[in-house]
Amino acid sequence: MLKKKQRPDKTAYANSLRLLAMREHSEQQLRKKLEQREFDESEIDDAIETLKSEGYLSDRRFAESYLRSRQLKLYGPVKIRLELQERGVSADIIAALMDHQNEDEWTHDWFAIMQQAYDRKYGHDEAKDYSEKAKRCRYLQSRGFESSHITELVKL
Repeated sequence: MLKKKQRPDKTAYANSLRLLAMREHSEQQLRKKLEQREFDESEIDDAIETLKSEGYLSDRRFAESYLRSRQLKLYGPVKIRLELQERGVSADIIAALMDHQNEDEWTHDWFAIMQQAYDRKYGHDEAKDYSEKAKRCRYLQSRGFESSHITELVKL
């Protein structure tokens, strides 16, 4: 088997197509991977512009895919928003996805997602004391759910 540095994909464009065939990438992620493969900056820029113009590379499509994936893994909106920012998705795209999600067909109710995460971790057992409730709240916060929803669910 060929090592990564010995792959026959000799151009940044060919490497990019191979990477995008496996999964969606943000522009920042793709640029970083091409830099790690030691392509020239100008070749990387040309490849990315070509991919964008051909419709193969889209931060919006990446963000939609990533949002669906993280929702299915029962993560909340706060965590997903931060992860998208870390992956180089613009604030405008994030806002459009997160703030106007009720208009899209794949919308999930964040409270229902939080309820699923809570039930998977704790079942239907009631928290016995305040420290147990606080522990459960910290768990939901670490999953990226909003405090107002958490207090409604855990009923402090």
